[in-house]
Amino acid sequence: MVDERDGCQSEPDGRAGEADRVPPEQVEVSDPADLRPDFLNPWALLLVLVFFAVGVGLVATRHWRRGSVMIGGSLVLAGLLRWVLPERLAGLLVVRSKVFDVVLGLGVGTAVAVLGMIVPGTFE
Repeated sequence: MVDERDGCQSEPDGRAGEADRVPPEQVEVSDPADLRPDFLNPWALLLVLVFFAVGVGLVATRHWRRGSVMIGGSLVLAGLLRWVLPERLAGLLVVRSKVFDVVLGLGVGTAVAVLGMIVPGTFE
């Protein structure tokens, strides 16, 4: 039967599509992680941030060469992880397209590490 008010197909008792709806509490989810968006996977970024924090710590303790090389290395690590991991595992490292993220991570990381090595001064 077609409802004259909105033109939708309805049940003989007037309820439109009630039989097709499933209450949220009756939906079965095998794993709660299935409901989490893949782009929120933090583990790859956390690994990069640990190396970055170590580099900042080295710079703060006046080992600026080693620290800058470590910071550059963490950016290279971010580029490499973005390159080899699928998007669901790269998680928060996914910012733009894969090519852009990899080129930027490897390029800037290499530049920072090389600059840390070639600036004149004592190697601590």
